[in-house]
Amino acid sequence: ISRIGTLNAEQLTFASEVLPQTPDLLIKAAREPYGARALVIALLVDRHDDAYVYQVDHIAQLGDPLVNTRYRALLGLVEKLPLAYHLPLLDLSLPALLELSLDERTAFVEVLEAIQASKRNGKPFDIALHSVVTARLSQRYQESSRKRVHPSTLRQHAHELLQALAILGNRDRTKAIMSYGKGCEVAGLRPRGLKEVSSEKLLATFTTCLTALQDAPLPWKERLARACAHVVLHDEVVTISEIELLRAICETFEVPAPVFQPPDKPENSAKDAPT
Repeated sequence: ISRIGTLNAEQLTFASEVLPQTPDLLIKAAREPYGARALVIALLVDRHDDAYVYQVDHIAQLGDPLVNTRYRALLGLVEKLPLAYHLPLLDLSLPALLELSLDERTAFVEVLEAIQASKRNGKPFDIALHSVVTARLSQRYQESSRKRVHPSTLRQHAHELLQALAILGNRDRTKAIMSYGKGCEVAGLRPRGLKEVSSEKLLATFTTCLTALQDAPLPWKERLARACAHVVLHDEVVTISEIELLRAICETFEVPAPVFQPPDKPENSAKDAPT
């Protein structure tokens, strides 16, 4: 938690350390612009999603046959990877993505947004991927335009963000309430009643709150990021989904993310979110 709001350069090093079993083809793809775009697309698309045909159409709109061909070659390898490897692979792709021109960046981000919007079954990783890519590329090409946000609006979205994070990370409602309460304590908020909401609606709420809170003052975002980290760590069990959601928070808030060791058995990811 002490890493939140402080500068560190651990993310790429961590990515390199946790990928010793990753196929060389994926590592090589991550290190050059065409391959990096293809790899990120392969990480995002879902062949088992009912809307996969629409995802393919969006990729074709990128207008780059090489990227279109390479993502298909990488998809099978990505699907065999443990889920815990997805974020580190994304991190390895970032330096190559930063070599994109403005036009390439714009087209790529639009395709990613269209793919994400078309998916019927969204996942925490989708939110993390979108937050990471847009935040890093936006830092390169455009200045952030901050809008003044009313304190009461900030508090409302902060409550909803902490609640969504607590429920998505805990099947047990009692533990979710305790995690949410700890987050409120760190954020300086008074806890409210925890709502009964489906996972799909919670992810939508989570995304909405992130968008609304990105214009908050930096010290406020740093404090809320620490509160979110306390929510994740309160039960002393950090799931892959929680790592992905916390990463999305930190990227959107422009504060460094803490580095967590993924669970020993990342394939058991069904426990990451309630049904």
